[in-house]
Amino acid sequence: MACISIDGFPVLVDEEDIPYIQAIKWWIDGYALLYKGNHYFKSNERIDTVKHTRLLHRFIMKCKYGDGKVVDHIDGNTLDCRKQNLRITDRKGNQRNCKTPKNNTSGYKGVGWHKVRGMWRAYIRDGDHEKHIGHFLDKKDAAIAYNNEAIRLYGQFARLNIVEEVS
Repeated sequence: MACISIDGFPVLVDEEDIPYIQAIKWWIDGYALLYKGNHYFKSNERIDTVKHTRLLHRFIMKCKYGDGKVVDHIDGNTLDCRKQNLRITDRKGNQRNCKTPKNNTSGYKGVGWHKVRGMWRAYIRDGDHEKHIGHFLDKKDAAIAYNNEAIRLYGQFARLNIVEEVS
């Protein structure tokens, strides 16, 4: 493991990738950083006189464009571009591994307050549909229910809530 600097950001990469990465000029995608909080590093290359923009994590995984595949950061840290933290998947797999939305009020993914019932509601996306898991008095119970359903539906792509035990 090594840490290199791209546009002033420390990026974790594998030692064997450093010569290939440093041979190319990379920069930070300001839009992704400003609006999504993601650190995506870009470069330009010419293929048959056409300029193409490529992303560092796709470059490292040798993931070609146009095949419907994306490269997912397993732990969600876009500054960690080591192969052990990257995997090739489709858009659905990548979306299943997304972070808790910033506008979330419960602090847990897949958990929201149900005003009418006065309880916490657990829910999950199953394909194009939102699936109701259940209602709970405690939001931690709802978060645990979400985790169980996420493991069942998403398997290795499930991003689970961290629920602290109360002693």
